[in-house]
Amino acid sequence: MNLIPRRFLLVGFLGLASVLPAAEKPKLTFSAQEYTLAFVDLGANGVINEYVPPGDTVEKWTTLITVQQAPQVKEPAVVAAAVLRAVTDNDAVASKPQVLFRDGTKNREDIIVLLLIRDPAHGGNELSIQRYVKEPGTVGVKTYIYGRRIPTGADNPTQTQLNTWIAALWDFKADTFKAMP
Repeated sequence: MNLIPRRFLLVGFLGLASVLPAAEKPKLTFSAQEYTLAFVDLGANGVINEYVPPGDTVEKWTTLITVQQAPQVKEPAVVAAAVLRAVTDNDAVASKPQVLFRDGTKNREDIIVLLLIRDPAHGGNELSIQRYVKEPGTVGVKTYIYGRRIPTGADNPTQTQLNTWIAALWDFKADTFKAMP
């Protein structure tokens, strides 16, 4: 089975990567959980920021928030379609992906893709809720991802939990950092 690395799903292909020093790292809150900026990847195609909860690292995490800005990409639907092709072509999904549109409309400017990705390297699956959006005042497409590892044998999230995280992601907004502020 050919699985693709998680960072590939972020439409990364970005160059310079750095793990940031411990002092003064930016924080954000998602669904009542605090996260700290732990990784910045900056390249010609955009920027990726990854946030982890206290005690986690980008190498070993239980939940993760990713914020990506791709200035050269003009349409969220194009990014969502590319990610769906990548995970289905590589047999990386553990269940059928779901595509959600804000307020049930077919608004192609704000899309959520819900994925359950096989993650045998970490002993289970990864829930990945990915929002692709054109935000006013932002160049290109912004991507917000809530990732959650689900160990083998653990229960999958309930529909109530999924609905809570999806609702939080619809309303979520964060800046991207190209370097440590």
